[in-house]
Amino acid sequence: MHAVILLQALPKTKNQWQQDFENARFISILSDGSTDKSVQEQEIVYVRYVDASGHVCTKLADIVALDHGHSQDIKAGISKGLETVRMTEEVISNKLIGIDTDGASVNMGSKSGAVKLIIDNVKTYKGNAYQNYITH
Repeated sequence: MHAVILLQALPKTKNQWQQDFENARFISILSDGSTDKSVQEQEIVYVRYVDASGHVCTKLADIVALDHGHSQDIKAGISKGLETVRMTEEVISNKLIGIDTDGASVNMGSKSGAVKLIIDNVKTYKGNAYQNYITH
């Protein structure tokens, strides 16, 4: 019963999050990979932002199953996670200030890492997103 109520409320919650992202001054993406016991690669994606009241908010966007642990698949997984919470390319282009990952070269590579691929994919990206490491 509780799961049904939660699932019915989810679209409204995602619409509110979309509004929050659009109203935020800056956003940051946090991401980390894992392998479950069935040896399925996964990427967990969070969005962090400061809301209109000045509170720092962190939202779980999604846990996305990946085909492989390559940078292209990680980038696609992060993008899918952001689409889940209706994060638009316009918001990313105008408000992205940081991408936090675990520091693995597949994420942080300066030529073909997942972070580089995300930034290159945002056509109107105006700034320099910092890259940071999530400690786990």
